[in-house]
Amino acid sequence: MRFKNILLKNILIVLLPGLLFGFGRKLPDHISVESSDYSLPREGIEFLRDLTYRGDSCRIADQEIYPRAYQLIDSAEKFLVLDIFLFIESSVDSNPEYIRTTELLTQKLIDKKNFNPLMPIYFITDEFNIFYYSHKNSHLERMKEAGIEVIITDMLKFRDSHQPYSLFWRIGPRWFGNPNYKGTFKNLFTDPKEKMAIRSILKLFNFKANHRKIILSEKAAIVTSANPHTASSLHSNIGFYVTGEVLKDILDSEKAVAQISKSQIDIDFTPEKTTGPLKLKYITEGKIRKHLVKNIDKLNAADSLDISVFYMSDRKVVKAIREAKERGVTIRLLLDANKDAFGKQKNGIPNRQVAWELVKKGVAVRWANTHGEQFHTKIAIFTQADSLTVIGGSANFTKRNIGDKNLEADLLIRAARDENIALELKEYFDLIWYDERFSMDFEHYKEAKFLKYWIYRYQEFAGMGTF
Repeated sequence: MRFKNILLKNILIVLLPGLLFGFGRKLPDHISVESSDYSLPREGIEFLRDLTYRGDSCRIADQEIYPRAYQLIDSAEKFLVLDIFLFIESSVDSNPEYIRTTELLTQKLIDKKNFNPLMPIYFITDEFNIFYYSHKNSHLERMKEAGIEVIITDMLKFRDSHQPYSLFWRIGPRWFGNPNYKGTFKNLFTDPKEKMAIRSILKLFNFKANHRKIILSEKAAIVTSANPHTASSLHSNIGFYVTGEVLKDILDSEKAVAQISKSQIDIDFTPEKTTGPLKLKYITEGKIRKHLVKNIDKLNAADSLDISVFYMSDRKVVKAIREAKERGVTIRLLLDANKDAFGKQKNGIPNRQVAWELVKKGVAVRWANTHGEQFHTKIAIFTQADSLTVIGGSANFTKRNIGDKNLEADLLIRAARDENIALELKEYFDLIWYDERFSMDFEHYKEAKFLKYWIYRYQEFAGMGTF
């Protein structure tokens, strides 16, 4: 008995520091932030959307986000900072319907650097694009050769999301370091032509990422849900093009990511002050959850809530929606059915389980009408008597995305209901809700299975899922 007690104490001594360090550590400065409220003129904000639907013989992609991003890049004169999650063009991405967004953006940035060699361009991205240092990425290497500074985000300093696994990884495999671009096995996650290392696979299963999608210059920024990723090029997405003082907050947040990753963004920039009828706030990581719940809690029976999101699983958000419905709030929830992932079938978790739970409480749910692509939007629209508030950007509504695990970036915008931006947002949601090209009835993908519901609940709690 004494031996068992000593053994248990020693195990706790070894494990407890890693547990506390991984899950409860203080976040780095300028992470999980919210900016001041800024006033902008009507032309200071644009709503952008990509919508894909089935035509007579093929999918039709009506896109605004990256065409606008290319214009932003062309107009930049002083600097460019991009923070992009997925940036891969695999050898299997041969579908003729795909738009080669990865290659298009790569060449656009190289051309910009060649045209203006003295203008600094920074490209921040996630380790997944080099499969955690298993192999190099040809697009990133070409940008480096052109003089663009590529920064690979170091997520080690952020909180762990995969609770049962990350403790093991921190006290064991972590100390073997990165494989230095030496993989051995066929890569099942990115490009089969590339190789992956055991150390990289073990790092992957921490399930955390720099999930932001930002394009920033001295003139404007685009904050979006869209990745410039060829296999994602037909996904439906949303984004916002914004100007004004908020650009400084976005830049400061990106400087922090670079510093955490042992790099530096050498840009000093002070945008001009703006005034106008629109209100804007930049929010990241856990502050996104804070403002989602806060705005849901403010709604009453005369108000409405419209949500369209790729993943919905965060229990605090789900609870707030349930309570809002009990208060009589009109709620429409349009979800991806979680059935497709780059040519592979998914099991419907978590959206079908959350939808089942909320429909039982009277929430109206419809499914995105997809055909192999994903309905990848992340947006919530709050409509009250005299105002409309929208939160949208990179963050899915999951604990990993809005619980200070991933890096995320959203905008919160408030406008009078008769402003153009408010009318555009309502028109957009009505279109995807009522038009059968874009959505279908709840019964189509309804799942009323207790086992899968509790699998979702455990995965959300423990961070074991891919959401």
